[in-house]
Parts: sequence; C-alpha cells; structure tokens
Amino acid sequence: MSGTVGKTTFFVIVAFVTLSSLTAVVLLGGAVGETIQKNRKEAALAAEFERSSNAATLTFEKARVTGGNPASQELVKVANNADDGLGFGKLLYDSTLNREDTADLPNLLRGELSIATTSSELGFEQREIPPRLCDMPEDYFDKLASLEEDRIAGYSDNNSYVRRYKPRRGFLNDRELRAAKIAWGYFAQFTQETTGLANSVGAYPSTTLWDTASYISGLVAAYELCLIEKPEFDRRILKLLTTFRTLKLFRRELPNKVYHTKTGEQVDYTNKPGEIGYSALDIGRFLVWMRICRNRYPYLANTIDSMLLKWDFSKVIDEEGVMFGAAVDKETKETVYAQEGRLGYEEYAAKAFPANVESKGIPFSGIL
Repeated sequence: MSGTVGKTTFFVIVAFVTLSSLTAVVLLGGAVGETIQKNRKEAALAAEFERSSNAATLTFEKARVTGGNPASQELVKVANNADDGLGFGKLLYDSTLNREDTADLPNLLRGELSIATTSSELGFEQREIPPRLCDMPEDYFDKLASLEEDRIAGYSDNNSYVRRYKPRRGFLNDRELRAAKIAWGYFAQFTQETTGLANSVGAYPSTTLWDTASYISGLVAAYELCLIEKPEFDRRILKLLTTFRTLKLFRRELPNKVYHTKTGEQVDYTNKPGEIGYSALDIGRFLVWMRICRNRYPYLANTIDSMLLKWDFSKVIDEEGVMFGAAVDKETKETVYAQEGRLGYEEYAAKAFPANVESKGIPFSGIL
C-alpha cells in the first residue's frame, strides 16, 4: 500500500514539475515574442525617425511663415531649440512611442497642415464663404452692399483695394446667363477625356499652363454659377490634377511651356515632341488658381500639395524676388534662365510665389 502511495506521489510530483516547466516555457516564449515584437517596432520607428526628420524639416519650412497660428508658434519654438533638427525629429519620434500623447502635439506635427489666410494671419474677422449663385438668398447682394457702405476708398489694412464706385453685383440676367453658357460650351467641347486638359485654340490639341489656368477659372466659374453640378466639377478637376501629378517636367524642374492635350506629353510650339523650357508667368497664373481651388475646395488641398511638392522652384525666383523663365540654347542645348515679366503680368504672377525668400520657393508659403 505504501509502495502504491509512493508511486502515486512520485507521478504527481513529476506531473507538477512538467506542468511548471511547460508554464515557464510558455511564459518565456511569450516574453521572447514580446521582446522580438518590441525590437521590430523599435527598428521600424528608428527607420521612421530618419524619414520623419526630412519631412519635419519641410513641415517646419512651411510653418515658419505662418507664425500667427498657435500650433505653428509651438512648432517653431520646438524647432528653434533643436540641435541641427535632431531635437525636432526626436519629438516626432518619441510621440510615435506614445500614441495617446499625440493629441498634445501641434496639428502641424501630426501632418494636419492648416491653410493660412489673411484672417488667420493678421487677426481679422473671418469672412463667410459665399454660396453658389443658385444657393444665394434673394437679399444676399442687398446685405452685402449694406456691409460695405462705410468702407473708405483706397487700400485697406490687409492690402485689398476698395473702389471709389460701387461695383455692379447681383444675380445674372437672362442675357448674361446665355453668355456664360456659351463661354462654358467651349470647354465642354474641347476638353480631352484622356488627360482632362483643354485645347488652347479650338480643335488644336495643345495647351500652356496659362491656358490651363484659364480652363480652371472657367471650371470654377461654371460650378459657382450653377452651370454644372459637383459630380461634373469633381470629375473634371480631379482628372486634370491626376494628369499634372504624373506630368513630365522640364529637366526635372517645372512644367514645360507646352503640352499635347491628348497625350500629356511635352511638345514645342509646333506641337511636335520636345522640351523648350518653362514660363514663370504661366506657372504663376496656374499657381494662383491652384490657391483659389485649395482655399475654396479644401478637399482638393492634399492632392494639390502633393503635386506641387514635386516641382523645383529654386531657379524660378531669386533672392530679390525676380522671376526667371527657362529656355534651351539652340547650339549648346544647355538651360538658359532669363528674367521674365513686365508691368501687370509680373505683379499678377508674382502673387503666387513666396513673399520672402526664406521659404525656398515653396508656393503658398508667403502668400496671404
């Protein structure tokens, strides 16, 4: 009997030791697994840190000129205290380890770049976005006129100009509406489905950035005047922006002067394949309308930004704000840069470029 009890006790002890060993193995395996997973996470975050340092530098470059924004001020303060940008990158790196703390970071650090406007930068009262013409109440223009009765003619504090006479404002009459429909009919007929680009002249499949800006202005006007609805507007503008995101640039700098509207390829003025340079004035006008679309339709902002960040603005404007176009020397085939713009055109195009040279040619960074 005692022998049986002894054997039973022995097997119980063996079973207990075995179970304890298995438990230890499971726990050890779990700990090893957690360690491996943590190491992998740390390695991934370290790689992300290296990439984020470059992204953070660009973000700071954009944020530096938007000092009126509290988030931007915090971002600038962090960057100024960083050693060669490492402290700035480290803050972004540390925040990824503690996801719950990211709510305390400025929006700019989390990639939410706010749009700088005159109101936000200078502390002016923000104006309401006007509705589309077909959505305006009957007394809309009467109320608008009453708000401007006390405005003094001349330049205002935000550098806008108040005319001495009252502008003609109101709903379109029948004659004006017919004229608007006829004007839009050109773009409805001569826009290429393959690229979203519109022909500059009739059926001739060629365009410049200046003429593309004309098409964008017509597209915006047609939507705001209720000649087309949002599905058609979105289809057209997104097709155009998609083409520009993949557009071949002149020597990896900026868009060529002329493009074939059916293929989106670079061409010369005879519509034959080839690159001939770029026009600062054309690019400036295109950027003006990109800014209008970006502000009026915020859902397009990321698409527009990702497109423009691929462009090299370093040679189109110098330290003193002078704009330069590019051409190809007929003999050497080298790129030649020449000052571009005269009174009127120059001021209009310059509005799209930075107000200060510290922004390194990033569009929209200095324009209010």
